[in-house]
Amino acid sequence: MKKIHILISFSLLWTFSQPSFSASFDCAEAKTFVETAICADEKLSNLDEQLSEAYMVSLTNTSDEKKLRKDQKSWLKNVRNKCTDNICLEKSYLSRLLVLNKITDENSAEKTTEKTAEKPLPKEVADMATRIESCNHWEGEEGYDKERKKEIDKALKKLKCNQLDADAKKLQKKYKNNSAILKAIATE
Repeated sequence: MKKIHILISFSLLWTFSQPSFSASFDCAEAKTFVETAICADEKLSNLDEQLSEAYMVSLTNTSDEKKLRKDQKSWLKNVRNKCTDNICLEKSYLSRLLVLNKITDENSAEKTTEKTAEKPLPKEVADMATRIESCNHWEGEEGYDKERKKEIDKALKKLKCNQLDADAKKLQKKYKNNSAILKAIATE
């Protein structure tokens, strides 16, 4: 009995002493190797944050949002989530960052050189953009077993992804004359 208490104490100590870094998703929900590796490794966590930001910027700069969203889902499923070690994850993040930064750079060069002060997005629009990105993330995840499928379904339900298009359309109607906002909350 004493051995069990020692093992439990050691397990709890080990669990709470593990590093937890910021990521573009809730590390408390991390289940897969990829997710736990990102949460446990500062460099991967930073790359995940950078990629999330680069993806959002690319969405506002691309001429084909639907293709970019499809490409992002494909990258998640067929590249990132296939990694089995941190080196693979780091390489996949770095290569994807190059692609996203190229999209931003190319489209920025096409825009006029005159700089205009950009106003930050209204909170409801920023929240919707984040929700769209999160829904795209979870929809791109693979439900390889019952537990993972349940986790994905829970996240999709919590984000209300099934009513995403309707909610986005309400905001699109409200901001119909603001092309930057319409681009930020496009669901296709």
